Amino acid sequence: MSKSKNDQFTIAVILGILMVFSVVDVLTKLGLIGERDVPPVLEVVSTSHADFQSGRFFREYEEWEQEYFYNREKWATIVRDARMAFGRRELNGIYLGKGGRYFEKHASEECSSAVRQAAAADLAEMARRYGAKILLIPTSDEIWKKDLPSHADSFDQKEFLDQVRALVGEEAYVDVYAVLKAHEKEDVFYSTDPHWTSLAAYYTYLAWRDQEGDKIPYYYNLQNRVVVTDHFIGEYAEKSGLKM
Repeated sequence: MSKSKNDQFTIAVILGILMVFSVVDVLTKLGLIGERDVPPVLEVVSTSHADFQSGRFFREYEEWEQEYFYNREKWATIVRDARMAFGRRELNGIYLGKGGRYFEKHASEECSSAVRQAAAADLAEMARRYGAKILLIPTSDEIWKKDLPSHADSFDQKEFLDQVRALVGEEAYVDVYAVLKAHEKEDVFYSTDPHWTSLAAYYTYLAWRDQEGDKIPYYYNLQNRVVVTDHFIGEYAEKSGLKM
């Protein structure tokens, strides 16, 4: 079967599922909507092959779903799987990465060269005026870039960090990127949340302490860590609408 025919067959299957379950949900929940007129999904959602490829179908479907659809979380999984079948691994500005990792979209156009230069200059002035150490923490999509979807648009944070480092000087700069990159195979970030873990903070603390001359000792027992829960639903999972 050719790729085009295979795509069309997949579309037909998805539409069939949506039609059947939409009718079932409306019938079983009819008492909850009273006199409210619920337009059939196929009347308000574009369903051409081009609309599937461009992502228009998913956008329009989600708008209809949020307004009218029952059991929303149940059917969110169908939409996610359909997106992934077409290579679309993005929901509400969240990339669905490899290994169950979610990443917020940080598009390259969101941070212009002028903005980066001004920010770097401000940090350099802060380091000079107050004798401050500069520790800039990259986000998980920079450290785990290999786990992003192939189509992901990702801002090059490393380039900006190098720019800051050159301006503030080696004495005032703590290379957090290098620290986290050296431990990228460990749990330095949560899989579905923007925050780094206490382990990542500890590794960064060691780098800062070494640069300060080992002034303040602190002990973190790596062997005796205890897992509190493995059912944490992070901010990215909430934002994506998929509380998986």
